[in-house]
Amino acid sequence: MYPELVSFLPLRSYGAMLLTGFVVGFAIARWRARRQGVDVSHIENLMLIVVALGVIGARVFYVAFYQKPEGLWDVFKVWNGGLVFFGGLVFAAAGAVTYIVVRRLSLGEIADIIASGLAIGLAFGRIGCFLNGCCWGDVCAPPSTLAGLNDPTEIYQMQSIPEISGGRFPLAVRFPRHSFAHTQHVFYGLSDEYDKSLPVHPVQLYGTVLCLALCGLLNVGYRYRRREGDVFLGFGVGYAAIRFWLEILRADNVLHYLGMTLSQMIAVVLAVTCVVIFVCRRIGCLRGQGRDD
Repeated sequence: MYPELVSFLPLRSYGAMLLTGFVVGFAIARWRARRQGVDVSHIENLMLIVVALGVIGARVFYVAFYQKPEGLWDVFKVWNGGLVFFGGLVFAAAGAVTYIVVRRLSLGEIADIIASGLAIGLAFGRIGCFLNGCCWGDVCAPPSTLAGLNDPTEIYQMQSIPEISGGRFPLAVRFPRHSFAHTQHVFYGLSDEYDKSLPVHPVQLYGTVLCLALCGLLNVGYRYRRREGDVFLGFGVGYAAIRFWLEILRADNVLHYLGMTLSQMIAVVLAVTCVVIFVCRRIGCLRGQGRDD
């Protein structure tokens, strides 16, 4: 865990990875725009809007659902950490759609252009989470390790799938003393105050690998899209599936409704919405420019 990349400078690893993801994603979007004959200046404007509103939305969701704010000013204290991707997605999408409508651009075409860039940006963001020690995974240890927990909900949160969370799981990692995972384990009496955390799933890196794979699939799918917007809908379904299943292996999020975390609930809504839009476009309920029109 390396929350600070350079000790003598205020350079946080999470912020550095977010910036790297933005730069790489922006480069991919510009490359795609050029290939499609779209004015690159629109992509540049959209990236500024997405970054600004994305950070605000991610922070608003974190403060609203995971923190008790002392005042409105807490929303703007980004330096304290705490960002929720889906909150950023909602705010950024609203701003981007507004810009596209005002400038009379093709919503589907622009969405397809930025889709793979979003996926690669998320991949780098998850590396930042790993370096920061947040978004940690389930405990990889024999079920007897959790014998001291009496609440079934807490046991499920700490180890959702015992079959793949054994003590000898080869990919398990241990975070250092005073990390988020270690603090949680000490709180539940699972780890000594002066020891490291118990071995846990590196869920953050699972997310990185899956988002990279999603980026590759989106780039391949671009060649075979039937209508503008299909690639972005594929991104929505793909990321929703990734987030839903990875939430099962995360130990930091508590269950809210219907036995799911808040992110899982949003992922379900996102996936269903994208699938419904895709089906309606295919059967003619919604108009969309397509190659077979």
